[in-house]
Amino acid sequence: MKSRQAWLQRQLLRLSVVFLIAPVWFLYQSMNPVFPDAWSEKPVGPFTAVPTPADSHAPYYYDGKHYKDFSVRLCDGCAAQVRRAFLSIGTDAAIPEAEPTGILHGSRFILHAHAPAPQHITEQDRLWLMIEDWQGKQYQQSWPLSP
Repeated sequence: MKSRQAWLQRQLLRLSVVFLIAPVWFLYQSMNPVFPDAWSEKPVGPFTAVPTPADSHAPYYYDGKHYKDFSVRLCDGCAAQVRRAFLSIGTDAAIPEAEPTGILHGSRFILHAHAPAPQHITEQDRLWLMIEDWQGKQYQQSWPLSP
């Protein structure tokens, strides 16, 4: 009986050590995130854009649709000249009319979008960026995706 109680106390001690170390590990991971590399810079009309995926995972499912998160860095001073911009993933550019999905939002330094995507990305799919300026002119550019 005494050995069983000693074994239980050792296990509880080990568990308490894990509970003390785990927050330190999670804090370290949250302070040192690892992001995928930025993609190539391409011209989009008079602007330039550099997309960066938020992670290397497949599109995630939310509210009945699939999305993939991206950050987009526009050229210096370009964000003020953009009226609206969209990101989408597919074989051709898809501009959302009814729902505002894929809209770039954020600050003048970096923008973020939840790009609508197919459930499974194929070699024919591309990342499409559509930018509309304040004069109503629309520009498009695309980047290849690897499945």
